Amino acid sequence: MLYITNFLLPLMGVLTALFLAAATYLTYQQMKGFKGKPHGSEPNPNYNPFFYGNPVLPEQFIGRKAEVRRVAGRIVNGGQSSAITGTFRSGKTSLLEYLAAPEKQTTLYGNKADTLIFSYRDANEFDFECNQALFWCSVLEPLQKRIAEIPDSSLSKAYQASQKNHFANLDELIAQIGNMNWQLVLMIDEFDVLLDRPHLNKTEFFGGLRQLASRSRGALVLVMTTNTSLTQLHQKTKPFTKSGSPYFNFLDEIILGPLSDSEVEELLDQDDTDFSDDDRRFVKEITGEHPYLLQVAASALWESYKNGSEDDPIKRQQHAKQDFYDRTKATLNDIWQSWLPTTRKAFTAVALIRLETLRTSLKVQPIDIKAIINDVPGFKQALEEIEKQGFVKNENGDWQVHPTIFLDFFADLPAQELRQL
Repeated sequence: MLYITNFLLPLMGVLTALFLAAATYLTYQQMKGFKGKPHGSEPNPNYNPFFYGNPVLPEQFIGRKAEVRRVAGRIVNGGQSSAITGTFRSGKTSLLEYLAAPEKQTTLYGNKADTLIFSYRDANEFDFECNQALFWCSVLEPLQKRIAEIPDSSLSKAYQASQKNHFANLDELIAQIGNMNWQLVLMIDEFDVLLDRPHLNKTEFFGGLRQLASRSRGALVLVMTTNTSLTQLHQKTKPFTKSGSPYFNFLDEIILGPLSDSEVEELLDQDDTDFSDDDRRFVKEITGEHPYLLQVAASALWESYKNGSEDDPIKRQQHAKQDFYDRTKATLNDIWQSWLPTTRKAFTAVALIRLETLRTSLKVQPIDIKAIINDVPGFKQALEEIEKQGFVKNENGDWQVHPTIFLDFFADLPAQELRQL
């Protein structure tokens, strides 16, 4: 009996404690390994961890912390509207979807999350013949679903009245949304596409949208993305404004440029990657730290490692760069074609500083950026725009193309096209 009491029971207690400690430790390590990873994303050494093409899912969204904070803050602070601008593949759609994701709303908007009604629409979904009635019928669907829960309310009656007059007058409806202490957050992706819809590209629509949002006291918030700057959008709608203010001057423009250094490191720190410091420098240099370009370049470099066809780090990077260029030159061309002539001229001036042989072959005199800024109308504004977008950078007066892969694309352009700039 003493043997059991003095020896066996304490031994069993110690063994039980050790077993529980081991189980707890293993559980902790498993949870630590899964932390931050979406369901079904366990690492597989055969799968490339970098992805590009489709918009990034909210649970995989990396970076843009400052931009997210700025837009979300404007929504909850008085219902202020925003325009997210940037070139093709700058991450505008991913950011918009992240801001509207149901699973992120409490984190982003706090105790106001339940008062927000998000209506997300891609402008490409609207038919060419879409008119104002069809537009509002579509974007108000999420509001209609919320109203269905309170059918006898003043808000429900206001919606029915608006519906009967084909949404020609929305003032009372927006006012009733405000009376409920709700906010309708209208998110339009690629808003500039609406300029190609003849029944919407007119004073009545743009002026009405501005009036509703700016006078709603926060009940109607517009968050839109465009592939052009807000200045260009103002210019395209200038014929409708006559002597009035630009339609979109109530929006705060948020330009999507490169990621921050810490965000780049987070993106590159994927499972099954063992990039050297020089690899990381190489990727940052050729991509200019743009998220889409980063994903493509990192994907190409990862595959060059896995293929194992080249042991020399320099040659491996050269192969990855060629693969990267082949995958992205169509996107680079889309960006180039989207720029105004003055913007292309500004980029050309910076590029030719670096491409001395090409400059000589084009018979262009040595370039002085400071002199051009003072002599060429619109040059300074264009240079500032592509600097904010992250395609050129100024280091103490030394202008450089960033990302450097754009130099490869530029050098491949027909000489005749460059001479015309």
